[in-house]
Amino acid sequence: MVSTMKSDIKQYMLKNKNLNLAVNPDCFVNEVEFLDKIAQVLSFGVKFLTIYQGGLSDFKFLQILKILRQLTCEFEAILVVANRIDMALLAEVDGIYLNESSIDINSAFKIIEDKMLVGFEISNLSQLNDICANNVDYFCFKSFGENFSNNLILNPRAYFGAKTKDDVLKLRNLGCRNLFLPFEVVLKHPELTKYSYN
Repeated sequence: MVSTMKSDIKQYMLKNKNLNLAVNPDCFVNEVEFLDKIAQVLSFGVKFLTIYQGGLSDFKFLQILKILRQLTCEFEAILVVANRIDMALLAEVDGIYLNESSIDINSAFKIIEDKMLVGFEISNLSQLNDICANNVDYFCFKSFGENFSNNLILNPRAYFGAKTKDDVLKLRNLGCRNLFLPFEVVLKHPELTKYSYN
């Protein structure tokens, strides 16, 4: 029998996970520093990590994912892999995060068989209807925009990209509930993890 995650379970997993950190291991000197910094932000209360492969070999990436899987389980956090369905399945993480250059959404759903969360990066508003029609669990706007509608800002599946602390403050003033931030921003400004985004 195939294990699946029903939509209501997936939405429960995302509940109160308002801060999604994008992590690229290339930003760190070595594996020890990388894992130490991950543990640090998890101890700050971050509950949602999206991991990119960066320049790591497939073997090294899978090793690190397995360690991160254990670490995020300890902190009851969600672990998502960017663009690598094969690695996400092998490491048994919580989800996959795709973009336009990744595998298409329909193929992704066929491969994972509803076993994990599926997120998608949106580069422009015209993609939104397709994303919603494909029942993607969450979507991220990587760039900041002030032309977001109120309905979109309040959509519990929408995450909004911010590259600086000022971007975060602007998005909060617009009423954005969910943020997608580079890991380095939170390391530099740990107080961002304490903000209430609801």
